[in-house]
Amino acid sequence: MLFIPAEGVRYWYDTRSQRCSSRAKQMNMLLSFPQFIRLARIITDRNCQQSLGILGNRNDKNAIGGMIVYTTLEQFATEWEQETRRTENVLKTLTDDSLAQAIMSGRRTLGTLAWHLVTSIGFISTLGLELESQPQNNSAPDSAAEIAKAYSKIARSLLDAVQSQWNEDTLAATQTVMGEEWSNGASLHFAVLHQAHHRGQMTVLMRQAGLLVPEIYGPTYESWLQKGMEPLV
Repeated sequence: MLFIPAEGVRYWYDTRSQRCSSRAKQMNMLLSFPQFIRLARIITDRNCQQSLGILGNRNDKNAIGGMIVYTTLEQFATEWEQETRRTENVLKTLTDDSLAQAIMSGRRTLGTLAWHLVTSIGFISTLGLELESQPQNNSAPDSAAEIAKAYSKIARSLLDAVQSQWNEDTLAATQTVMGEEWSNGASLHFAVLHQAHHRGQMTVLMRQAGLLVPEIYGPTYESWLQKGMEPLV
């Protein structure tokens, strides 16, 4: 079974029975990038779209993985600003000592994942956007504060570039991405999904590092307790 975040709960696709389920799972598992892309393609099945609550038309040129994506600048700006704040809250929780945390030896560390959120935004520049702020260092800094600052800077740079250099016609234009034809609006939506994917990985490592995970799409176990409420388990 593969798990993906969807508005604060986990929906799953059973690869053995080739069936979908809309049952919420109170779990948090690490999903590799190839698995994430493969799953996005699998759930183009109409029955899966209905059970997962995805309102997409697989034949729409603005769709990726069956999901309708941005057709206006306002759609992107609104969601990007929301997602940026969520990612910033996660990054601001990191400490310098926690950056070395890994799920196991030889895997990406918390610091490496955090820095990947910064550097990966630059892929949008390959689609013709000029970003003012792109980090030149491929290696993750040793400072959590430096990573958080760099992320905020490039996230803002991406938003400014889209709003000043693209329009609705540009969003509908298609380009080849990973061997497939995607609209620019789809590529921007992928950028949002990509950071949500790695942000989810980071929350697992943050717990292992003893950090308090901030609320992202809803309360965490700890925040329920802080509010004097019974956590959902």
